[in-house]
Amino acid sequence: MTIDYTYRWGEADWRRINLQPNHTESHCWRYESGATSSPRLQIRLDVDMSRETAWKTYDLPRAQSATNRCSAAIPNSSVFDISYQTGTQERYIVVTHR
Repeated sequence: MTIDYTYRWGEADWRRINLQPNHTESHCWRYESGATSSPRLQIRLDVDMSRETAWKTYDLPRAQSATNRCSAAIPNSSVFDISYQTGTQERYIVVTHR
């Protein structure tokens, strides 16, 4: 099943992502010269997979990578999965730390 969600850095506009099954999406912030921290990272998704709607917003922790390539060497502390919530007959999804 495809998962549509939105994300944003700080107070920027929300951006939409269409996540295909068994695929990965990385969200990275490129530091400006001298900066050592990124704005807050949030994702928002409809956790109710039925025809109902239940939007939930998650504040995700960020961590610095050893490289400036977004898809490489992302620290485990910042890796999350979107999966079905146990015991809901695949009706609800949840964001969990890997």
